[in-house]
Amino acid sequence: VTNYAKLLVSITAKGDFKTSEKIFINFMENIYPVTLNVKNEVMSYSLSVIASQGLIITTPLKNAEISGMVFEKLLGQGFDITTHKNSALIYNLACYYAVNNQKQEMLIATKQARKRGTPIKQFLSDADFKSYWSDDNFLKTLNEN
Repeated sequence: VTNYAKLLVSITAKGDFKTSEKIFINFMENIYPVTLNVKNEVMSYSLSVIASQGLIITTPLKNAEISGMVFEKLLGQGFDITTHKNSALIYNLACYYAVNNQKQEMLIATKQARKRGTPIKQFLSDADFKSYWSDDNFLKTLNEN
């Protein structure tokens, strides 16, 4: 699973979202079911990396199937944004919510990403947040920490 996560990060970072999509779906269909009985920190972190990458690729591909798998399977009902440790996942959740006009969820994720050290300038230079750059609530959330 760790190798799948590393491969997905590498391919996504190159902007090859179609290949990332194939890797993600292959993982979810063939590998993910085997991970359900494995409970350890390495597995949990690797799955959170895969979830994070799924959020990145869902936007340019407009693939609701991938975001559905991220939220329903990888994150699930037990996901707690206030205690989760993968800061990249929290930031990518904020991005996902921003581009999908889910302001309240975006503000919560932004606050949590800031608590984990994501710099203000990252939010103010990422086009995912462009429609919020002059939003008072967004700017207040950025500066709360």
